[in-house]
Amino acid sequence: MIAFRCRKRKAAPAGEVPSKKVDVTPTPTPRAETKQHPVAAFANTVYVDPVIKSIYRYVDKKTFLNWGLTSDWQVEGPRRRTSPSLSLPIYASPRKAKAAPASADADFALAPPTPEKEPTETPTYEDPNASSEGYGEMTEGSVERMLLFLKNLDDHPEVARLKEVERLTKERKNPPTKNTKNTGPPDPDPDPEPATRNLTPSSSFIDVGSGYGKVVLHAKLSARVNRAVGIEYVPQRARMASDALEELRSGRRGFVTPLALAALRDDSTSLRQGDATKYGQFDFTHVYMYDKVFSDPTTELLAAQLNASETTRVLVSYQRFEQWHRLGLKKFIEVASLTMRTTGGQNFKAYVLVNTR
Repeated sequence: MIAFRCRKRKAAPAGEVPSKKVDVTPTPTPRAETKQHPVAAFANTVYVDPVIKSIYRYVDKKTFLNWGLTSDWQVEGPRRRTSPSLSLPIYASPRKAKAAPASADADFALAPPTPEKEPTETPTYEDPNASSEGYGEMTEGSVERMLLFLKNLDDHPEVARLKEVERLTKERKNPPTKNTKNTGPPDPDPDPEPATRNLTPSSSFIDVGSGYGKVVLHAKLSARVNRAVGIEYVPQRARMASDALEELRSGRRGFVTPLALAALRDDSTSLRQGDATKYGQFDFTHVYMYDKVFSDPTTELLAAQLNASETTRVLVSYQRFEQWHRLGLKKFIEVASLTMRTTGGQNFKAYVLVNTR
């Protein structure tokens, strides 16, 4: 038999109110809300316009996703590639030793072997700008995130700190003076505020190594930039991009809305073929390049052009800042890095550099 023990509560004396149990649990202190960058807040829920998505799908179909091309390959129809300029070394096969004719006097005599010729090689000429982009292009979601980041670049802490340093430097150079006499309108500011680094409708955008031009069209339709230009080195790839753009401009594609059609037909949107290292100064505020496959001589030439470009404010590159600095880039600093995903399923880091001039 199980016995249960119970203990009676003592009754409180008359006129005394029983004391309540005091809760000693510490109240949690509210955490300070951290200000999140607009791009980080919507990184997982980025919205891409359906027109832009349809343009990506159309360009992919138009170009057969033929990203195995290099600078010395030519395209002859879908999936057919030839390389007339590529020559492999050809070696002359050595001749075998000839035996002397048999005779009764010398049954085992052999003729001296014929001297072998030195192997001859056909000289090969390698294009230093030839490269293989087998990874594909960036996805529309990654490009949209990058454009959103560039639209709000001035809100980034590093850029805001840089602007504050620029303001203090300006005040140190031109200290405010007190005018006791008001003789007329104030003099114009000899050193105006630095221009914004945001990607705005007044900005200009160039894609160096634009491939099939999808990033250029994306910047024009999403950011509504004033100018959107792509320059591609491979002639066959540039021709495919131009053909796709002309088809989109024709108005025969139902997914292209009238607003998008007007933006694509604008002369400020263009896809060109050429060598970007011979372009000269970049008269664009924002320069984008997938330069992960660029050779050091090519990057060095581009660094010299960026140093001479007074208009360029932002550079988006896939090479680390240390690499650019080693090859001569000056007056640019790295402020952020973005993770970009390709159509081949690979992730790469895109580094955002801003001009400190």
